[in-house]
Amino acid sequence: MKKWITLLLVMSMLLMLGACSPKAADPTSAETAAATEAEATEAAATEAAATEAEVTEAEATEAAEAESDDSWSIVESKGVLIMGLDDNFPPMGFRDAKNEIVGFDVDLAKEVTKRLGVELELLPIDWKMKQNELDAGNIDCLWNGYSFTEERDRDNTLSAAYLGNDQVVIVMADSGIEDLAGMAGKTIALQEESSAEQALDANESFKDSLKEVVPFRDNVTAFLDLESGNSDGLLIDKVVGEYYVAQKDAADYVILAESLAPETYVIGFRKGEVQLKDKVEETLRAMKADGTLAAIATEWFGSDVTIFE
Repeated sequence: MKKWITLLLVMSMLLMLGACSPKAADPTSAETAAATEAEATEAAATEAAATEAEVTEAEATEAAEAESDDSWSIVESKGVLIMGLDDNFPPMGFRDAKNEIVGFDVDLAKEVTKRLGVELELLPIDWKMKQNELDAGNIDCLWNGYSFTEERDRDNTLSAAYLGNDQVVIVMADSGIEDLAGMAGKTIALQEESSAEQALDANESFKDSLKEVVPFRDNVTAFLDLESGNSDGLLIDKVVGEYYVAQKDAADYVILAESLAPETYVIGFRKGEVQLKDKVEETLRAMKADGTLAAIATEWFGSDVTIFE
């Protein structure tokens, strides 16, 4: 009898413990969780492997391009560097009274090629076709107030920046326009396919406030449109605008204080042509070190405004 009572007590205690203990994990749930974790681990490993493969492929491509890059050797062999430029872009590159192409960028390029032992060929191009000219191999570089943009950096090999600039609006002094807000409902002129046009596109609120945007082939023609009264303002590189105004009666113009976009000038080479870019940069650094870069800048701007490092 005692055995039966003892057995019943033990069974009762076991039942009570079972009721009080946490519910055992569902085998199916545990299996599902384990499978999910395994899938996540596998996915992470696959993604990491893919990323590593992409990086390795990019590095391999870059190394292959560097190994096959003979851009400077080609220029050295033919004995001439062909520089594409807009010959209506003072003071960077333009025609003087003798119809000769002169300018700050022209003088820089002349000194660079002189030190490199090759000739410089100046090739005026339609600026809106500049990328086509470069890609087709008709020119070796774009060196003429060529502004840095992310798009150009993606499509080309760019030098270090050598000059700072801003996109500004110039109006006639008697226009009554004092700031960018005063351009609301007005007409603005600019050079087509230029960094001025890109800066305007990037400032949607300002662009939307304008009555009309009138593109021109070059800045000189755009300036004439402003002076004739057809346009109320001109969006232009500050470097160019200040030089142009200084050659005229400065009192007739107002350069609005606000900058639509700060930017820098670089030299554009074909994508992957690092060898040629490095050779030009190396020469510019030597010119900076011996004071030649500062001297050329002072001749054109009155002081050393270069930012080349």
